[in-house]
Amino acid sequence: MRTHFVPQTSCGASSKLADVPEGASPAAAPVTVSVTLLVIVVTVLRGSGLWQLWGPVVGVVAGTANGGLVFGLYDTASVGEAGWVGLPPLPIPDSISASDPSSGSCCRRFCW
Repeated sequence: MRTHFVPQTSCGASSKLADVPEGASPAAAPVTVSVTLLVIVVTVLRGSGLWQLWGPVVGVVAGTANGGLVFGLYDTASVGEAGWVGLPPLPIPDSISASDPSSGSCCRRFCW
């Protein structure tokens, strides 16, 4: 007697294709995956030289752009609000005198 294998859809990759944010089209995930794979395959097979090597990166960027711009799968508000350039707060003591060796400054050993 033959038994047929029936894949479970409750876990695995197939269930992730239906996992889209509220308000997004149910076709968002499958279309994004298809665009990603299509760009990777075309770039790797038809590209020349470095384009073949960079095919997966180009595909992921194209798929991410497709999912974000066309279907709105990503929330980019926090990216725009993030502080991109800055320094951490540095503790600066109130009174340090470099000319006074007894002040405890870091140049005490170099002052005469």
